[in-house]
Amino acid sequence: MKIVNTAHVSYRVSDLSKSLEFYEKGLGLKRKFALMNAEAAASFASSPEFVDSNPEYQQYAEYLNAHKDDIWLVYLEVAPHQYIELFPGTAEMPHNETTMSQTGYLHLSFEVDDIYKAREELLAKNINVTSEIHLGIEKTYQFWVTDPDGNPIEFMQYTEDSYQIRGRE
Repeated sequence: MKIVNTAHVSYRVSDLSKSLEFYEKGLGLKRKFALMNAEAAASFASSPEFVDSNPEYQQYAEYLNAHKDDIWLVYLEVAPHQYIELFPGTAEMPHNETTMSQTGYLHLSFEVDDIYKAREELLAKNINVTSEIHLGIEKTYQFWVTDPDGNPIEFMQYTEDSYQIRGRE
């Protein structure tokens, strides 16, 4: 097996409109496509063995069917073949470990070509920039922002000495 890229990072968001404004207008990502709940429900219906063998998905499929006209997900393009996937969440949506309250996510990181310009542009767009630019222990410049749900996002600029480029001897 050869991994060739990171395909996407997925978020469940509390307010899809605010998140789209942040990622599209704030960060300049392009909306690639959206899928509706009706499409997801139809996909689940075409795989009853999957839903039947995963009881937590039965409630989720029922929710999708009851809200067929709502957006299920939106794909935003970061770079060719790299995406952020946003799933809207609601208080009435069934919660389960598989789709709603996972653990493990720490942060998303974007590489930029000019760390100082990137920070200034985000500040000008009123993005919540939470740190100054600093040289990290791995010899890469970085600063941080948060999205509307408080998810941390790191912006990085590699140097010729960055461990990500040279490794660590």
